[in-house]
Amino acid sequence: CERPSRQHLFGSNMGLWSFDGFTFKEVSESYGLAKGTSVLSLLQDGDTLIVGTAFQGVLKIVGRNIVKKYHVSNSKLVSNRINHLFFDDQRRLWISTPKGVSVLSNDRIVSYGEKNGLKAPDVFQVAQDKAGNIWIANFTGGLICFDGQKFQHYNSENGLKTDVVYSVLADQSGNIWAGSQLGVDQVIVNSDGGISVINNFSRFDGFVGIENNAGAALCDKYGVLWFGTIKGVVRCIPGERVVNQLPPAVFVDQVNLNSTITNWFAEPFINYYDSIKP
Repeated sequence: CERPSRQHLFGSNMGLWSFDGFTFKEVSESYGLAKGTSVLSLLQDGDTLIVGTAFQGVLKIVGRNIVKKYHVSNSKLVSNRINHLFFDDQRRLWISTPKGVSVLSNDRIVSYGEKNGLKAPDVFQVAQDKAGNIWIANFTGGLICFDGQKFQHYNSENGLKTDVVYSVLADQSGNIWAGSQLGVDQVIVNSDGGISVINNFSRFDGFVGIENNAGAALCDKYGVLWFGTIKGVVRCIPGERVVNQLPPAVFVDQVNLNSTITNWFAEPFINYYDSIKP
């Protein structure tokens, strides 16, 4: 999150930190937070800083003062642990949590969970495609598309590499990228909001990080995609896809007869060939 003074703010498990281009400094107390407050997500909305915390819900900070708190005890927020914050094109705030996703609009919260739309409770990140649909990274529940009325679920049975989806973002063309434990899936969205094709990318396609980290996906202002993985950061330029032209190595480790496992060292098969190379 970048402040007007060119000061950059970072959320961490050890507080809110600033970086002026030279030094890092914890500034939790300067923004009305307790020292060491665990900050998991940050958004800037004009003069307002929106903070998603690990234990205190969502905080709105204007200047250096907390002006609003959304907590399970004073609102319909489903969890005080905030995995990710996202504004859609209607300026609704989507709040991803371990117990579902909550939508804040006009100071009113509506929540979605296993009882009304999601396959699993844990939501790590939310994105929006060019048709206005909301896409939800649902841990063990796959990728979920919400058009405002109904939920459509996508998983390993209809195109995704796996049901374990850790992150989701939209590129500048409005297509969706879902980071998982087995790489990243590109979901091509047509003008009607339907899916044209799903492309899977693994380490064999250059996605060497393999397993993505929860909510660690970003499309920057240049259209470059960034994915945080367990093996570092992977950078992707969607329009510069390079196809691997090298044929795969072939290893034959078994030969079966009529699709049946065959003991080639037993009679009568041992008489059918002159030798086997190890």
